[in-house]
Amino acid sequence: MDKKQHLFLWGVPQTGKTTLIRKILTAHPDWVVKGVYSYTDFVAGQEDGRVYIAPVQYCSWYKKEEALVGLRGPKGRRGNPQAFDEMGIKILEDFKDADLLIMDELGTMENKALAFQRAVLQALGRNTPILGVIKRDQTPFLEAVRHHPKVATLEITPENRDGRLSEADVFVSQSVSAFRTLQSRPSCGAVVVRKVGGIWETLLVKSHGGHWSFPKGRQEEGETQEETARREILEETGLVVRIDCAFRRELPSIEINNPRRIVCFLAHYVSGKARPQEDEIGGVVWAPLDEAPKLAARYAQDAGVFLDAITYLNK
Repeated sequence: MDKKQHLFLWGVPQTGKTTLIRKILTAHPDWVVKGVYSYTDFVAGQEDGRVYIAPVQYCSWYKKEEALVGLRGPKGRRGNPQAFDEMGIKILEDFKDADLLIMDELGTMENKALAFQRAVLQALGRNTPILGVIKRDQTPFLEAVRHHPKVATLEITPENRDGRLSEADVFVSQSVSAFRTLQSRPSCGAVVVRKVGGIWETLLVKSHGGHWSFPKGRQEEGETQEETARREILEETGLVVRIDCAFRRELPSIEINNPRRIVCFLAHYVSGKARPQEDEIGGVVWAPLDEAPKLAARYAQDAGVFLDAITYLNK
C-alpha cells in the first residue's frame, strides 16, 4: 500500500470537519476504529478553555487528569508537550486490530511535543488507514504531515461540506477495503543466520514495544512468500540474504482473533551492514543463535522457531 491511503480534512474553524468524520463512522459500524481526538472544557468564570485528548476507543488505563494538552483563550493557544508525549503516544500506540485510525485534530499545540510528532509520522508510514483533521497553520510538523507520500488532504467549507462527505467516504472506504485485503495476506520473514568463528549467530529485530524476534512483513500483491521475506529483511535491516526454503514454519498471529498467518524461513546472510528501518523497528542486533529462544521468550511461538532453527542447522 504505497499510494495515498490517509485523508486529512482542513479548513476554517467550525465548518463541520469533525461532524463529517462522525457521519462516515456512523455509516460503517463494522469498522474497528481507534485513535485520538481532542475536546475543550470551558469552566464558568475562567477565560481559558482546557484542551484534552482522549482515545476514540475505550481504554481502561486512560486518565483525563494526565491528558490536559493545553489551554485556549483570548491569549491564544498554549500547549503542554509532556501530555502529548506521554498520553498522546500511549493512545496512538493502541492501534492493533484497527481498520481505521482517527487523528482529530493535529495543530500547533504539538509544536514542542517532538516525541508525539515522531509517533504521528511513524503511524503515517504504517498501513493502517488514518482519517484526521489538520489545522491550516504552516509549521514544520504540519507540513511534514501534509506532504507525506501517503497523505491526501481535502478542504472543507460551509459551501462544499455536504458534497465532500461522499468524496471523503469513498476515499476512506477504499483505504479500509485495501487494508483489510492486505491484512488477509500472510507476513513472511526468516531467521537470518551467519557463522562467525564456528558459532551460529542470528539477527534479531526489536519492535517498538520492546520485543525481540525475526524480521518479517506483509506479502504484497504478486510476490511469492520467499520474495516477501527477502524484501522485508532488506527493507527492515539492510541485509541481503539467501532464503533456505527447506526450512519453513507457519505460525498463527500473536494478536487475538487475527486470522493472519506468519510464514518463517531460514535465511543465510550474504552481504550488508545491519541497520534498523526506524519507522518499522526499534533496533537490530546480531546474537548467538543459542541465546535467541530466551531473548524472544515473550512469545512462545517465536522462541519455538529459533529452537527449530537450531535443530535444523545442527543436523
